[in-house]
Amino acid sequence: MKRRRLADERRQFLEGTLHRFALQDTGYDRQGKAPCDPETCVEILATIKDWVDDLSEGSKTFFWLTGDPGSGKSAIAASFARDCKDRRILWAQFFINRNNESTTNPRSYFPSIACQMADHTTDPTVTVVIYEILRNEKSLLDEMSIDQGLDFFVKVVQTACDLDRSKPVAIIFDGLDETSRKHLADTARIFSGLFTKLDRPNAKVFISSRTDDEITRPFYGSLQTDSKHVQHLHLDTSGSRKDVEIYLRRNLKYLVEEWALNWEQWPGEELFQRMCDQAGGLFIWAVTVVKFFRGEFEIYGTERLNIPDIFLENGLDVNSLYRVILETMFESDEELNGDWEYEKFRWIVGFIIVLKEPLTIGDLSELLDLRESPDSDPVDIIHFVTNLRTVLVAGVEHVGNDTIPRLHKSFVEYITSRRAGPQFRIDIPVVDGQIGIKCLRLARRLRNAGESDTPPAGSVRYAVHNWTRHLRGERISKSDSQPRLRKPDKENQEKIGEDC
Repeated sequence: MKRRRLADERRQFLEGTLHRFALQDTGYDRQGKAPCDPETCVEILATIKDWVDDLSEGSKTFFWLTGDPGSGKSAIAASFARDCKDRRILWAQFFINRNNESTTNPRSYFPSIACQMADHTTDPTVTVVIYEILRNEKSLLDEMSIDQGLDFFVKVVQTACDLDRSKPVAIIFDGLDETSRKHLADTARIFSGLFTKLDRPNAKVFISSRTDDEITRPFYGSLQTDSKHVQHLHLDTSGSRKDVEIYLRRNLKYLVEEWALNWEQWPGEELFQRMCDQAGGLFIWAVTVVKFFRGEFEIYGTERLNIPDIFLENGLDVNSLYRVILETMFESDEELNGDWEYEKFRWIVGFIIVLKEPLTIGDLSELLDLRESPDSDPVDIIHFVTNLRTVLVAGVEHVGNDTIPRLHKSFVEYITSRRAGPQFRIDIPVVDGQIGIKCLRLARRLRNAGESDTPPAGSVRYAVHNWTRHLRGERISKSDSQPRLRKPDKENQEKIGEDC
């Protein structure tokens, strides 16, 4: 009876403390990170498996995977997480995702991991240690700094490792480079400090990232002095060419079979090999092209068999690939012509980019209430996203109200830079300000309607929680060439003043 009472006391205490900092649904499946295609990345995954299974004294406790944008880091991390989960050695996973801003705040990293570790086992030892740390260090109840989170993480992981030294305790951090930019340098420095603090051979911490300067500077510095603790593998695109070729061949054959084509006629081996060369070992290039082919076939059927020529004639890198896809889709679809269509693109894509937390297309549609004129019908955002799902939705075939749009980081970097044409380019601060106004208006409508006692829909909840965060980002671009959303007319500006 006393044991149960103490367990309930600990549970209630942690729910009111640690859980305030922790996030739910940080796993690869919840963050839209698809595992590797079958028969790809076999050697790399085997190397990672050998590392996680090596529990000998002096074995490396950290695995740092790096690679260029689109080289398949997250897919490898997701495959590794899935394998560890099947083997029951996955204690915690945190997939950082810029499409879910809450996951980019490093304050949540270690508390989230601790909660998952406590839930992983029925043995109360880990929970007891977490409880004792938080009860004895009162300052952690008010605010947990990254440094405090680091010490907290080490104690919790080592406690878990001591439960059974014969089994790995696997913990995965994917996409460290997607940490909020203002915190990235400090976060990378603190992570690099972990390398010498975990002294359990069965502690296995996997970290993936780009080779951003903020990360490589402290990581490489630690590797020079503490290389015995870290195994580093960089994804060389020249080495991944074979895997990309396997992916392309399999998925193009699916299209050939689905549309009753002849491989020798389309795409043909010569053209296929040229596509493999063009991909340059980048999975994101191959994945984007396959999705584009499928979308074009669904719309135009076999009339679009000449599509591969469009890419191969231009000698495309990933950025040029995005440019050609957007220009091709807008030129070939009569519904996607005109200034309004480009403005609509900037509204919708811009909102997806600046989202502060995940939002379904249904809620996004309600919040934007996007219309060409006050008398026009609202834009069918499901139809819009479906037409552009090649670049707007990762890992999803069917698009509906419940779909959460996810953009690859390389596309976001392209569409917000001067590499994108002015008709497509997104000015993030301007979009932030305009979305803040949209949120404020929706919250005001709710207040005036007297519906404050009803459970808020996703769009309303989002508006209430995030309107100030969007408005803080508002500023006017000084570039004449930068495309802008339409500014509110005088009547609307006065109305906004009333709302504020």
